[in-house]
Amino acid sequence: MRTHRSQAYRSIQLTTRQIIRVTEPDGRELRFFFPYEVQIVDAESYRTTEAGGPADHASYKLRQLASVRRRVLADLIEP
Repeated sequence: MRTHRSQAYRSIQLTTRQIIRVTEPDGRELRFFFPYEVQIVDAESYRTTEAGGPADHASYKLRQLASVRRRVLADLIEP
């Protein structure tokens, strides 16, 4: 569920992870997963994210921040 995303933004999203292997100079191998997301958007959605307004990235981040503040600071914000 994407609660912070604007209704004007349409995309296909794929979130996955890639295993990374690194060999240390002493021969030890380190392995870890690196998560990443790929988004495919149509031209109209791309333009709305670049033009500003409710679907732009800054607005998305502000909605996320407001949500976190409500969740973490609920007792201080809403007595």
